[in-house]
Amino acid sequence: MLTDVSYQFGVNKLLGALHEKGKFNTLSIMGGTEIFFNTTAGMEILLGYNQKTVSIENSPGALNNNKKGFQVSIGFQFHLEKD
Repeated sequence: MLTDVSYQFGVNKLLGALHEKGKFNTLSIMGGTEIFFNTTAGMEILLGYNQKTVSIENSPGALNNNKKGFQVSIGFQFHLEKD
């Protein structure tokens, strides 16, 4: 069983004529499993939830964008063996 929880935050700076500034926040929670092909390689399959908020504050048309939804992730893992 695998779990992944991540949170990102930051500042947006647009260097156009208005020098707009804003913020963003992203929260992601995922869980799943890994299927091993052999002792060193496997494929992971994760299902989860994602929420992202973006805002631009000093723009003539102030922007607040909030997206929520489910996500699927498929990836490959390669593990090193210790001799």
